[in-house]
Order: sequence, then C-alpha cells, then structure tokens
Amino acid sequence: MKLKVEYGNKVVCLPQKAAELAPKATQSELSVLLYLLANERLEKDIDISEVASALKLDEALVNGSINYWRGAGVLSEDGSEKEQSPARLTVKESNGKNGNVISVISGDTPHYTGEEIERLFKGEPKLGEYIDECQRVLGRMFTPLEINKMLSLREYYGLDCEFVLLLCSYCREIGKTSVPYVEKTAKGLIDEGVGTVAALESKLEFLKRFHSVEMLVRKLCGLKSRALTAKEKRFVDHWTELSISKEVIEIAYEVAINNTGSPSMPYMNKVLTNWVDSGYRTGEEVFAGIEAYRKKKEAKEKEGSSFDTDEFFETALRRSLEKHLQTLGAEDGVQGEEVAEG
Repeated sequence: MKLKVEYGNKVVCLPQKAAELAPKATQSELSVLLYLLANERLEKDIDISEVASALKLDEALVNGSINYWRGAGVLSEDGSEKEQSPARLTVKESNGKNGNVISVISGDTPHYTGEEIERLFKGEPKLGEYIDECQRVLGRMFTPLEINKMLSLREYYGLDCEFVLLLCSYCREIGKTSVPYVEKTAKGLIDEGVGTVAALESKLEFLKRFHSVEMLVRKLCGLKSRALTAKEKRFVDHWTELSISKEVIEIAYEVAINNTGSPSMPYMNKVLTNWVDSGYRTGEEVFAGIEAYRKKKEAKEKEGSSFDTDEFFETALRRSLEKHLQTLGAEDGVQGEEVAEG
C-alpha cells in the first residue's frame, strides 16, 4: 500500500532525533512536542497552563514532557534569558545536526503539595514503585522534601525511572547517598546533554574511572578531602581519558618525587603524556621501554657515538626508575640523567 502525505497549508518540522525516540515516548510527551511545533510557539513565551489546558494535561505532565525532550537532546537550554517565572518558559528555533532543534528555558523546579503528589501517584501507579526502589538503592528512607526532589527528576525533568535508579546506584558506589547530591548530579548531566540511559551508562563508566584515578591521586599527593583545583581536575580528567593504569601513575609519581622533590602533578602529566605518546600505557610496557632504551644506549656507547635523548621519550626515563628495574631483576639500572625540559 502506498500513502501520500497531504501537507495542506502548513508543515511541521520534526527533529530526526525526536522521530527516533517517538516509540519510547509517552502520549503526553509526543503531544506536547507536536503542540509546540505546530502552534507557532517558537520565539515566544509559553504559558505552561495554556499548553496544559489545550492538551487537557496536568501542568506537571507538560513540564515533565518538555524536560523529557530536553534530557533527550531534542530540546536544549538557552542561556540568553536569565529570569523566568516558575510557570513560564521560552522556546526558540535554531538549526542543529538533524534539522530544527528547539531551545528551552524552563522555570524553577516545582514543589509538589501532598495533594499533587497523591494525584501523580494515582495517575501513574509506578511512581510509588519508583520512589520505593530509589530508597532501596540509596539505603535510606526519604523525607517529604526528598520525595519531592526525586519526583521532580521524573515528572519535571522527564528522566526515565531506569535513568534515575542507575544514577542512584552510582552515587551510592562513591559514597554519596544524599538526595540533593543525586539531584545536583542529574541536573549537571542534563546540562551536558546526557538524558538517555545509554548516554548515562557511557558517562558513568567514565566517571567511575575518573573517581578511581582521583582517589589514587589524592592518596599519592596527600590531597585528603579538599576539593580539587580546576587545574588538578583537568590533569585527572586527562589521565582518565587516556586510560592510564594506576601502576603507571604510581611510577610517574615516583619519578616526580625523585626529580623534583614533590608530587608535582604538572611534572607527572608531562611524563605520563610522553609515555602514552610513545605507546606505553601499562607498567609492563613502561619497563619494556626502559629495557629497550638501555640496550639502545649501550649499543650507541659501543659505537662510540653520542646518544640523543630526543630519540626516546625525553622526560620519562630517569634515575628514579632504577628501583623499578631492580625489582624486575634487571642487572643494570637506568643511569642518572637530567630531564630535558620542554
């Protein structure tokens, strides 16, 4: 059977990403998105109550639907306007990778009254199960205010229950079980465009590795519990992205101690980056590189020619690594040399 689209006098542009997510979206989420696109709501202030009335939906569902598309990346936050009343938002049209993308400025996170919570639970019975499971994962009973915050993540920001539960599980793993911490992390993820379970799984995998590297750096550098500076965080982030093993970071730490007298993170970063650029990511590979360097140096000395340290990662092989060679049973350690700067 062949069908023909009758466009009439108007055409609604639907982002490709929205079409891909349509099978998973609820009826209210699809209705709100189509309403905004089809009723000339672009470049205008939108009254949530007006949309709710037109679609015969609760205002909470309208807010939740809008923020579902925001979390999915179909809607994105626009910082051009700083102040919005809690019940209003601005929608603007701009060009994106898959066509038209709607930018949304939303109001403050709502506070649900007891009556509103009761109505939400009646309208969506699984919300009670969602709250119970969140409490189980975080290992604590929620206060009424905390229930409000967890409901807003689902009903206002439009996050899937699976998304929130996965985030709660991660927060518990790192010892952060407070609801405000979960809420703050969720908002940060939404701002980064992480709004689907698949995107969250990928992000959490990185965050777990980041946390592991951060804990090691804190231990080695004596940072204790203070917050990392922006520069320190960039180093940890860089080492996490490079997937450098803990063993190699520990070796770089000893190199820094023996050559600078302090756990210099800039110095460690220079060493680690040089090793990775040379293809060395594990302790075994680093030691193999050291052995190759030693043999190459011996060959150069036998030939009576000078050795150019630029031929082998300049800052990496220092006298501090003699200790590591000895533990491997090497007969000859790396001879002491000054680190070439730059």
